[in-house]
Amino acid sequence: MNFKADELLNLKIRKYIKECKINKAENALFQAIKVRQTKENLKTALLFYEEISKWDNEKLIQSNFSKSEIEQGLNDLKKIVC
Repeated sequence: MNFKADELLNLKIRKYIKECKINKAENALFQAIKVRQTKENLKTALLFYEEISKWDNEKLIQSNFSKSEIEQGLNDLKKIVC
């Protein structure tokens, strides 16, 4: 059952990235991880930050996000995992 939920989260995050809904994606990730901290959810989170870290500042700004928010999100993720 968790595998299906984890897979759906991954698909949802990829959809949000394509739509440049980065805040929505980040919120969904952290909500899912707090409820169900699985290896797959954590992997999805890392892939999310890896993907958007490739974006230039202009695209991030258009998506209401920034490089510092990426860094903060990764730090917040580390706090949850550790």
